[in-house]
Amino acid sequence: MITLTDADILTLARTCPCLVVLKLGMRNTPASLCALGFFVRRSHGLREVFLRVDARINALGISFPNDNDNDPVGLQPNTCLFKLDIGESLISLGPLRPPTAPDLMRSIPRFLHAIAPCVERIIMTADEAWLSGKYGRRWKVVSNALSVMAKDAKDEVEDRMIYLVVRFRWIYRQRDCVGPPDVCAR
Repeated sequence: MITLTDADILTLARTCPCLVVLKLGMRNTPASLCALGFFVRRSHGLREVFLRVDARINALGISFPNDNDNDPVGLQPNTCLFKLDIGESLISLGPLRPPTAPDLMRSIPRFLHAIAPCVERIIMTADEAWLSGKYGRRWKVVSNALSVMAKDAKDEVEDRMIYLVVRFRWIYRQRDCVGPPDVCAR
């Protein structure tokens, strides 16, 4: 077992920003989602991550003290990452809608989509008992929500592209039209 703390993840992100694959499998202690977010956004060329994470109730509320790099504006989403394998990761098993906690089944996929918008689903390399157990079922809900977000984002980009092509063609026709205004308006 590799003992991996959030500080280790931060150090790895700072010292290896050009890392393409991080593959620890089931051999690491779970890292926080916050540390995963920092690592993914800091390593812009990162394409694959296989890392156990801890997504319990306080997983998104962690911040790194005295860390100038933990600036959400300065760290941009990683658009290269397409594969996220969380293995047998922890996730909250408490009530999904307690009055003092965020709805994790919504906030976790939003967080993952914000740090890596190209990830379309979460892969869970685990045995069948874990996958069908309470942790596996919760992660499937998160993965399904992430899939919907990724599809919606793709559709939005495609709609924008179609609009731009149509608009460009219209402007181009208007520029080259030398006939009367009623002919050029078509």
